[in-house]
Amino acid sequence: MGLIVAALSLIIPLQQETPAYILEPAGIEFSYLPAEICPLIEGTMTEETGAVAGQPNSMGITFGCYYWKAEDAIEDKTLWVEAKLSSVIPPDLMESIRWSEPVWVEGSMGTDVRNSRSLGLMSRINFTFFPSEGVMGRGRAYGIFRNGYSVLVTMYGPSEVNPQDILEQIVNMAVLSE
Repeated sequence: MGLIVAALSLIIPLQQETPAYILEPAGIEFSYLPAEICPLIEGTMTEETGAVAGQPNSMGITFGCYYWKAEDAIEDKTLWVEAKLSSVIPPDLMESIRWSEPVWVEGSMGTDVRNSRSLGLMSRINFTFFPSEGVMGRGRAYGIFRNGYSVLVTMYGPSEVNPQDILEQIVNMAVLSE
């Protein structure tokens, strides 16, 4: 019974009339975003490229969503995620970052429309860091390749707030726009 209630609670937010955020150029709807990072801060956003970030928060987590229009097919999507992750993580963290081997996972698994509006297969990388003067942390990045766009979604922060699981919830509740 507890599993059924938990599963229903994951599906219910998608049935809202309005998603928490729509990344319009890439056509992705985020049905769930933690209150701590909202409202999102939009950087310069065009049809070609753009970025959205979470609010600074007491949890110490950093959320970012970056997109690029894909002119050509990306030959190695795993290397793409690693390269883009390296370009968005602050240099002081990059000095101590260690990441896992990328794995492919299915997106939109917490939704009731995953058969028709799924984000599809996404490349996922977990990472840890230990800056010289800071708190050990961890994070996760997803590469989403849909609708002619390449999208990098990242979240990292102190280990005790478990940013990897928070980001997993976000992408499990994200779908392609109708």
